[in-house]
Amino acid sequence: FFAPSTDAAQISLQSDFGVLGLSTGGVSKTTTLRATVRTSVGTGSQPVGNARVHFSIANPTGGGESIAPADVDTDATGLATATFTSGSVSSGQGGVTINAAVLNTAVTAAPISIVIGGTPGSVVIGRGSKITVLNPTTYALPMAILVADTDGNAVTGAKVSLSLWPTQYSSG
Repeated sequence: FFAPSTDAAQISLQSDFGVLGLSTGGVSKTTTLRATVRTSVGTGSQPVGNARVHFSIANPTGGGESIAPADVDTDATGLATATFTSGSVSSGQGGVTINAAVLNTAVTAAPISIVIGGTPGSVVIGRGSKITVLNPTTYALPMAILVADTDGNAVTGAKVSLSLWPTQYSSG
């Protein structure tokens, strides 16, 4: 048993993941979106069945991210599910905003954000422990650089430019 769609009064929106990788090379990164429609706020609320929920992206990156299907009817438990697929362009730290609303009503969910990774978020520089003498005036110190996105995943192919200026020198 469920309440009719005309009794829809609230909708909540959730995602399985808040951060996804880029969809590249034929590999798609997805998460499930879940919208639950109920009659009212509080303990007396009932699930609303057969309510049409519309999912949308408020601020797409232009990289081809999508939601499918965009319009879904709720089941007997008031649940409507759709799949969000990331695109090939990173969203940055703020992510893309996902909205859900019950069609033909003023009932809307609080928006959620999903970050599409791949944008450098941090850079870590490490140095070796042994200085090598290349010639009497040139020394070498091995260095390693790790670039990670906002979720801590390595960003491959990131371009890093380093500059080095000595703090002191001596002649003679």
